[in-house]
Amino acid sequence: AMVTTLLKQMKTAKVEANLISYNACLAAFARSMDLQGALDTLDKIRASGMKPDKVTYSACITVAEKCARWDVALRLMHEMSCDGIRPDTIFFNACISACEKSRQWRKAIEILEDIKREGLQPDTISYNSCMAACQKGDAPTKALELFAEMRRAGVKPDVVSFNIGIRCSCDAREWHQAIILMHAMLKDGCTVDALCYRDCFVAASHVNKLGEIKRLLQTYRGQFDEDAIGDR
Repeated sequence: AMVTTLLKQMKTAKVEANLISYNACLAAFARSMDLQGALDTLDKIRASGMKPDKVTYSACITVAEKCARWDVALRLMHEMSCDGIRPDTIFFNACISACEKSRQWRKAIEILEDIKREGLQPDTISYNSCMAACQKGDAPTKALELFAEMRRAGVKPDVVSFNIGIRCSCDAREWHQAIILMHAMLKDGCTVDALCYRDCFVAASHVNKLGEIKRLLQTYRGQFDEDAIGDR
């Protein structure tokens, strides 16, 4: 409401709004997750004869992502391309994140492939969001395939990647895979939290590997947070 009032006051005072002022308004709409306000402002930019720039689209796609409106985010990406602005990985990642929030894992994977078709390199965030979408969409095996693809592509997994991979290994009843990922996670210097430790403990109990988990705890004790260690 404050943004709309400001624009009206500028009009009353006969102060012409430029793209910078409109983009500032869009940033405010992004912070308040006001998708309709952002889209209305985009329409005003076009109606005034101005051409949206990368900052304009960044703000609009960000608010669409926050509101889990993957369809709007993709539409904006298309409009952005039509305006001659080439999206980078950050824009694609925002669309994947919107898909993750909506559990649209198939669409998330399509966007991941779009990144490659554009000649760009998916990054850790790209893969993490895709894997999270698969996890939330009850497709744990697909998430594990993405984890393997990520490593083949030379993209370094982070603690989020490993947590999702271990969780999905358990969901897919791939108990040995969960333990393998825990080994890799610790070797990469990642910290194990309580939820991750619990998943690995459950996996180990299914394949008689509890002793191995306890040895890992002793060897890499400094990489387990206090909640994970507890009284163990």
